[in-house]
Amino acid sequence: MKPPEPQQIALASINFDGSPQARDVLNEGVAAEYSSAMDAGELFDPVELFDPGDDAAAYLLADGRHRCEGARLSGRTIILANVQSGDYRAAARFAAGSNKCHGLRRTRADKRAAVLLLLDDDEFATNSDRWVADVAGVSHTFVAKLRAEKVATMPPEAKAESGKPKAAPEVPSAEPEPPAQVDPDVPADNAAELETLADCPNCGGSEFDEDGDCANCRHPCAAVPPEPAEPWAAADDTPVDVRPETAPIRDPDVPAEKPKPEPDKPTEPNHIGVMQAAVRAAVAPCLPEYSVVAADFLRDLAAELTGE
Repeated sequence: MKPPEPQQIALASINFDGSPQARDVLNEGVAAEYSSAMDAGELFDPVELFDPGDDAAAYLLADGRHRCEGARLSGRTIILANVQSGDYRAAARFAAGSNKCHGLRRTRADKRAAVLLLLDDDEFATNSDRWVADVAGVSHTFVAKLRAEKVATMPPEAKAESGKPKAAPEVPSAEPEPPAQVDPDVPADNAAELETLADCPNCGGSEFDEDGDCANCRHPCAAVPPEPAEPWAAADDTPVDVRPETAPIRDPDVPAEKPKPEPDKPTEPNHIGVMQAAVRAAVAPCLPEYSVVAADFLRDLAAELTGE
C-alpha cells in the first residue's frame, strides 16, 4: 500500500498537550538550531501525526516535537506532516519507537519515558518485557527494571491486578456423549459378553439367556474360559510346593559335623592270576620244564575258564 503524500498542516491544529510524550524534556537548544536551519532554507522530514477522527481540529503528534518547535520559533504557522488514522494508543506506540534510529540522540531519560509510555497503557502493559523492548528500542532487562519499580509504587490492590495473567478465551465445552443403553434384564457383568455373541451355531437363533445359552434350543453359545491353574497345583489338584529349596539354617553355636570317611572298598581278586596259579600247580609236575610257551598256554586257559 502506498503511503499517503505529506501535506501542510497548521500548527494550531495539533494537540501538543494531549499527544503522547516519548521525550523526557524538550531540548530548547536543539529547537533553536532547527529554527535557524529552517530560516536558511534547509528541508526537514515531515512530522508524524495521527488523526483520531473525533475532532478534525486536533491531531496527535507522534514524532517531530523539536521540528514543530523550530517552525514556531521561526514564525511559521504550518508544517509538512504525514497524517494517518489512529487513536492515542496507536500514536503512543509509534512515539515510543521514534528517534531510536534517527533524529536527536535519545538520553537514558528519554528511553525511560518511552518505556513508561507503554507500561502506563493498560493494554500494552500486559505484553512481555521483550515486546516492550522491541517497540521502544531498548533492552528487555531495562524494561524489567522499570516494570519492577512501577509495580513497587502501586497500592496493594493494584499490585494484585498487575500480576494477574491475561484471561484465556472461553472455549465451549463439548457436549457429553449419552450413556450406553443397558438392558435391565441382563446382569451388568454378562452384558458385554452377550453383546459379542453371534447367531446360535445349532439352530441359528439370535436370543440368548443370561448364561449365554440359546433361548430356543438351549445350546451353550458362550464359551466359558477355564479358570487359570494355580502355579502350586498339579493336574490332580494336589498342592505342589514350587518354592526353591533352601539350605537349612545352621546354629552358629553348634560346630558343623565333619563328613565321615567312607570305608575302603575291598579290591576284587585277580581271577586270571588265581587260575594261573592253580593250573600251574596242577600241570607243572607233568611238564619236563616250564617255558614261556607253557606260561602263555596257562594264561589263555585261565581266561577261557573265567570268561574274562
